[in-house]
Amino acid sequence: MNSPERQAQEDEQQAQNEPDPEAEQEAPIGSSPSSPNFDADTKLKEVQKVFVSLESKIDSIDSKAVSLDSKVNRIMDAQTFMNLDFGLYKRAFYKNIDTMVANVTSSQTVLETSLVHQFTEMQISSDLDVVKMQLAKMVKHLKELGDAKRGEGPSKGPSMSIEKIRLL
Repeated sequence: MNSPERQAQEDEQQAQNEPDPEAEQEAPIGSSPSSPNFDADTKLKEVQKVFVSLESKIDSIDSKAVSLDSKVNRIMDAQTFMNLDFGLYKRAFYKNIDTMVANVTSSQTVLETSLVHQFTEMQISSDLDVVKMQLAKMVKHLKELGDAKRGEGPSKGPSMSIEKIRLL
C-alpha cells in the first residue's frame, strides 16, 4: 500500500521530525520545554501518532474488505455449485418422471387392450348364446312343420308360418 502520495507524506514527516539547524541556532540556550517549538513538536508527534493509528485502522479495514471479498467469492462459488448440482438432480428427476409416465402409459394401453379383449369375448359369447337359442327354436319349428305336413305332429297349438320363422 505504498502509494506515491503516502511516500511523499512519510518524507514530509521525516523532514519535520529532523531538527532544523536554523531553529536550534535561533532558540536561546536557556529555553524551557514550554517554548513554542517544543509545543509544536509535541503537537506534531501527537498528529503523527493519530496518523499512524489511522493508517493501521485503514490497513485493518482493507484486510477485512479483502477477507469479505474472499468470503463473498466462496459463497458465490458454493451457490454456483449448488445451482449446477440442483440442475443435475432436476434432470435426473425429470428423466425418472418421464420413464414412470412411459411405464404407466404402456401399462394403461395393455390394460385397455386386455379389457377390450375380455369385453369382446363376453359379447361374442352372449351373441353365440342368442344365436344358439334362435337356432334351437328354428330347428324345433322346422320339426313341427315337417311333422304337421306328414300329419304326425300335434295338430293342436299354434303353428308357425314360414314368415314368422324368417322374422326370428
